[in-house]
Amino acid sequence: MEENKIIRPVYDERDESIGLLAKGAAWNVVLGAAQAAAMVCAVQGNPAWRVCLGMVLLGIGANLVARFGEYREGRWLAAGLASGGAGIALLLWFVFLPGAAYPGGNWLALVVGVVLPFLLQKGAALVFVLAVLLFFWIKGKAGHMDEETWDAWFRGLPNGAYGGLFLGLYALPLALLSAVGYLLWAWLGLAAPALLAGLTFLFGLLGALRKLDAHKGELWEKLRNIC
Repeated sequence: MEENKIIRPVYDERDESIGLLAKGAAWNVVLGAAQAAAMVCAVQGNPAWRVCLGMVLLGIGANLVARFGEYREGRWLAAGLASGGAGIALLLWFVFLPGAAYPGGNWLALVVGVVLPFLLQKGAALVFVLAVLLFFWIKGKAGHMDEETWDAWFRGLPNGAYGGLFLGLYALPLALLSAVGYLLWAWLGLAAPALLAGLTFLFGLLGALRKLDAHKGELWEKLRNIC
């Protein structure tokens, strides 16, 4: 029995793949936690939201610059430097220009301020799905698209147009629902309803970008099957 035992290298290709998956999972957890912390601080009127948001943008900037190192496309570097620079600016803003003191506690307002953005983003995602289906239905009818022309259209669509199309279809309902959130937060008397609405919109777009990047092949295949 011992002779048939397979001795695996200390670090093989499977370990490398698992390590990449683990790092990706850790990144998603940290990013989500920082976003939630920013929302909590914004609800409480705590200027530490600048630190949380700065960490999010700085992390995204590092991620984009790392992609530039592999793709060697200037857009990754430009976006990474812009995001990282904005993150550093927010961190410096917190250090040198501290905001108002923490006012303390309304737990109901805290729960509404943190949970509502998540619900608004999910609502926008539902509207986005309906908008995507409507868009492809109209395009198919207007262009008299068959299987061959759909396949050519999908193959010819550049990455930039792919991202712009889906982000545009998601951004509009997200903006409208963020405005609804602003009205509700203002009615509840929260410290910074405009900030909460802005963070809801920003974090929704960031989440959409991550999902579109991670599931592009799967999404494309499903759309091609529908069309």
